Amino acid sequence: LERFGKNREHSENQIALAASQGKTPPQEVFRAFVRTTPEWLARQEAMRVVVLPRLVVRGQHLGLETGQRFTVIEASGFTLYQQFLDGGAAAIEPQLQQLEDIGFNTVRVFGMYDNAPNPAPTDPGRGGIGRFRPQDYGDRYWAGLLDFFQRLARHRLYGEFVVFADTTVILPTKAAQLQHWETLLQAFAGHALSPPSNLLLEAVNEEDQTINRFAAIQELPRPPRPFVASHGSNGSQAIPVQPFWDYVTFHTNDAFEETRKVAHNCWEIWPGPCVTNETTRDGKGAWFAH
Repeated sequence: LERFGKNREHSENQIALAASQGKTPPQEVFRAFVRTTPEWLARQEAMRVVVLPRLVVRGQHLGLETGQRFTVIEASGFTLYQQFLDGGAAAIEPQLQQLEDIGFNTVRVFGMYDNAPNPAPTDPGRGGIGRFRPQDYGDRYWAGLLDFFQRLARHRLYGEFVVFADTTVILPTKAAQLQHWETLLQAFAGHALSPPSNLLLEAVNEEDQTINRFAAIQELPRPPRPFVASHGSNGSQAIPVQPFWDYVTFHTNDAFEETRKVAHNCWEIWPGPCVTNETTRDGKGAWFAH
């Protein structure tokens, strides 16, 4: 900031001196001045590309392609992509900054949902999260994906993108489900990094729940490398969707001895990576009271 201030002051002085002498300041002076303006700096920030190391599978672990270990420290941000499409980057910037400041490195985001929020004051934060149907957004849905993941990358965040949720009411036919999956993979693969290096892909949220079941689950083409993908989760303590892909997603929300099962039971599932990405949450008490 000190250097910025000095550069701007120097440019302003040169422009003022030239004007006092009835001269036109050299173009390089104008250029230097423009490059110190907030508008220029904001434009440069918008163009900045951040590339995080890609995640890779190493036995029972996920790691960075650079060789370092990686522990998934994940928050749920189910509605972040809809907020981004509706309100732009400014709508999600405070949440992303908060996640980065706290120390999260991953955020789980839903690509669709259709269930009304529960307004009951005695049960805050539970129930539905709203209505987000890809078909309501048209081409904007696909066009925004890469920019959204770049916004995450600027906050050192990996995004676990859950493709299908509430599928029976949003995309009820097998043909529509397969088309959505294919279009999504093409949208991600169209990135210069092919796909974004901070992407984790989860096919479906809790497929064994009635509203999430969909006919195409066993016909989805497995994403090729360098995608890192999970076939999807099932309900609390249930074995994830099989066959397993690069990693599995396991849920322990409201389970007895949940804190032990987050790691122990997850690792018992198979010899590959396991991510527990729905745990006990909000004010229900759960294991804290027992």
